[in-house]
Amino acid sequence: MSSRAKADKSQKRSAPAGWESEPEQSADLDSLDPASYSTSIQIARYSVNTLGWVCVVFLASFLAVQCDRYIALRRYEAPPRPQDEMELSRERLSDTYGVNAMDAKSEELGAVAPAPIIIDENSVLPTDGFCMRKEFGGPDFSDWAGTEPSAFAFDGERYRMVSAGRLAFARDAQLYVVDTGYDSALHTQLHVVPGLVQHATIHVAAFHDEPGALDAFDACTYRADITLDTANRSSKSGSGPLKVDVFRLQRRDWNATQNQRASFNITFAIPYSRGNEVYSLKLGRYNVTLYDGLALDELSIETHGRVHAQSRALSKGLSVDTYGVRGNVTGHFNIVDGDGAIRTDGASIDARFIVVRGPNQAGQTRKLDLQANNAALNAQIMLGNEAHDCHLSTNPAKNCAWVRPFAFDITATSSNYPQRVTLLEGSYYPSGVHIATLATNAPATLKLDAFFEGTYVARSGKSALGAGKQGGFGGVADPSRKGRERVFVEGLETRHVSSGAVGWGSEDSAREGTSYAEVETDEGMHMAHVVISPSSSRRVD
Repeated sequence: MSSRAKADKSQKRSAPAGWESEPEQSADLDSLDPASYSTSIQIARYSVNTLGWVCVVFLASFLAVQCDRYIALRRYEAPPRPQDEMELSRERLSDTYGVNAMDAKSEELGAVAPAPIIIDENSVLPTDGFCMRKEFGGPDFSDWAGTEPSAFAFDGERYRMVSAGRLAFARDAQLYVVDTGYDSALHTQLHVVPGLVQHATIHVAAFHDEPGALDAFDACTYRADITLDTANRSSKSGSGPLKVDVFRLQRRDWNATQNQRASFNITFAIPYSRGNEVYSLKLGRYNVTLYDGLALDELSIETHGRVHAQSRALSKGLSVDTYGVRGNVTGHFNIVDGDGAIRTDGASIDARFIVVRGPNQAGQTRKLDLQANNAALNAQIMLGNEAHDCHLSTNPAKNCAWVRPFAFDITATSSNYPQRVTLLEGSYYPSGVHIATLATNAPATLKLDAFFEGTYVARSGKSALGAGKQGGFGGVADPSRKGRERVFVEGLETRHVSSGAVGWGSEDSAREGTSYAEVETDEGMHMAHVVISPSSSRRVD
């Protein structure tokens, strides 16, 4: 046997078993065509390159879409510039009010375009302006009575030069508007006080550091009467136009360097209400303080500053919107025969609300809506019911308490900071109250008073350790003075839900109570709690 045959035989013995079971694969590799290898390699290379370019194109498209969305989102979140806001307002207004002519005149004078007044979705430009002159408050101007411009006074931080002036509104106005037009950068304090005056007046104290600083500002009164549609007509306007007086403080030129060197303390005195003479207020972009004794029809405030109300200031309807970290809402708000809405963005709500349903409110639900975005919410609420239907039997059918009409409807939402809503002892609402509170990424507590009879639910987020309720506290007697026991009926109890019913004297009073309350947290590990304060308790499973 030749040496080549021996080598082939040894190679066959050393080959793996798999190769022996597939003899067609053990053919000599040298016998295959090299051209087929090069073609396969080229096809593989082309496939890899094509796949790589597809991935690159897909990644580039994805990044382009994300970049476009990011830029659009930043533009949406960015606060509008004053010029953008003016252009938007110009688009909404027809030239019936001579907007183009006013803009041209404003550009000639180097001033800003006038801002319209928005009333019940109607826009109207103020007219018949009467403005302060240069160095307003000086003795040379008979329209204004004030101190010498060279006088000094304390502005709350330091002594500065002060000028003062006073102006009277028209006597037939039904709605007063006090704002700063488009100008949101002024340092202003507004005090709204009741007074023994025949008509509303404005007193302005301006603090500045150098003579001539006030030449950069305009302080004017205007008229802005508006004829409302029947659907939007105010009860005060009757069949005629709504008569509106406006006071506006704003800068003449936003680019002037001296604009930031002046601050203003404004006192708005409004007559005491007499008979049917009840006035409405619309306030904008001031730090606002409402004083004792005010009695208003509708009160609307939109500002980047704080809002504080003293205890005896009341209104029929209340709407407060603040934006920015300085827009805290504090004090005591009284709402009679109307609805209330408080909304803040970045600032807290820490206030007491008295909501009264008057004798003529039978069949109507009075609403209170509290919203604190990215801020704490602490609300104490007192309910009073004087309507003719408050003594009627209004027990609802079982399992429908949360969908029927109520005497009061209270909603509260907040995020990222603790929330606490308290129904104060002494509240009276036999027709029932509906309460729904929600805290995002923060704990929430709802405290119910002794008058509450009905169903309650506490819901915590999925990551929370549980939901709970507390009761059995002493010191609160039976509101009917009959010596009844506080009865709890246990409901659904899970890791994230705690529910039940509470009443006085019997299980039926709890299960068929006229009220419904719900507190919820929806993110994080924070818990929701319901706190009930009876004098004595008896639990029923």
